[in-house]
Amino acid sequence: MNIASDVKTGIRRAIRNPRRRGNIIVLSAVLMVFIVGIMAFTIDVGYLCMARSQAQNCADAAALAAGLEMVSNARLKENTSTLIARATQKARDYGAVQDINHSVISSDLDGPGEVIESVSFGRLENPSNINEPMSFSDPNHPNAVRVQVTCDPERNTAVPLFFARIFGMDTSQISASATVTFSSGSTVGFEVPENGPPCTLMPFVINEDDWDNMLAGSGEDNWSYNPDTGAVTAGPDGIREIKMFPDKDNGNHGNGNNHGQNSGITPGNFGLVDIGPSHGVPAIREQITNGPSHEDLEPYGGSLELDPVTGTLEIGGEPGIKAGIKDAVANVIGLPKTIMLYNDAVGQGANTTFTVCRFVGVRVMDYRLTGSASSKYILVQPAMVQDPTAVTGGEGNTSDFVGQPIQLVR
Repeated sequence: MNIASDVKTGIRRAIRNPRRRGNIIVLSAVLMVFIVGIMAFTIDVGYLCMARSQAQNCADAAALAAGLEMVSNARLKENTSTLIARATQKARDYGAVQDINHSVISSDLDGPGEVIESVSFGRLENPSNINEPMSFSDPNHPNAVRVQVTCDPERNTAVPLFFARIFGMDTSQISASATVTFSSGSTVGFEVPENGPPCTLMPFVINEDDWDNMLAGSGEDNWSYNPDTGAVTAGPDGIREIKMFPDKDNGNHGNGNNHGQNSGITPGNFGLVDIGPSHGVPAIREQITNGPSHEDLEPYGGSLELDPVTGTLEIGGEPGIKAGIKDAVANVIGLPKTIMLYNDAVGQGANTTFTVCRFVGVRVMDYRLTGSASSKYILVQPAMVQDPTAVTGGEGNTSDFVGQPIQLVR
């Protein structure tokens, strides 16, 4: 059988037969409509997929921007409602510069071209559960922000179509959403994996009453941190400082109801503590710079955490003030770090035991570790700390300004 010869014979017969030629023309016309429809579907669906991806990028960027604002230093100086307003505007500003199908986009809340439909703040108790609805019952303590992006005709941002216009479809609507979590008040401890990221925890404690008094307005504001440059300079910035090594003349003194006269610090101890099996100046310098290591936390079962029942942690003290840690302290000036608060202390010197009750974020602003013991100090101010080694999940006030880095969870 010669297939090529049979095809040629069929073509010649079709050409000689006008009726068959007409059938082919009709069939070709029908197939052309079908092919054009497939082209319209393919091109427009591809364009919609691209616009949908751009809308998701917009939602992600806006939610991350809002989350970062919620853990910025503005949180130290503004109330929750003001901070949420700032974060909402930050989300809309980021949404306004995203390119979605080349739509005309405006950052005006009600103006045409606005693609950010809503920015909502609430709580997610278990962010890993994608089916958990966001709760809005506690507006003063949010830990999540959700951004909804919508492109539709009413917003003058509908996605334009091309070949689908043949069938009367000029535009299409798309939407996307993103949810970011943030935390600063539920850190209960730190867990450092082997070869993991450095921890922000430093081996220092200060009195809980002193800290709370400072947050309530006690103390002075003589130093300033510039978040754009990371520089620490003299002058107020709206955030008060507290001496981590209090002294008689310049420190912030608590009620002194334990031992000694400097904010309850026991005799022979000035707020240094031992974390892990290694003691002495080299270990303290390393922990000031990089935090406790995986090996340092092994005696605590791998993580240093508040007891879930008592909400406290007992930790031993290190005697005296170590002038040898001066270089390490100088190296962390301006960096976000974490220290511990205690509400009780017993013993003396190296035999001191502190009852730790909270973790707080700080930034070293100034120090003096030479001269007489009464004139030495390390000056810190509150700071927002995002630490990937932080263990979160505590109920109540287990930390101030310390939490896991923001996370895009949905």
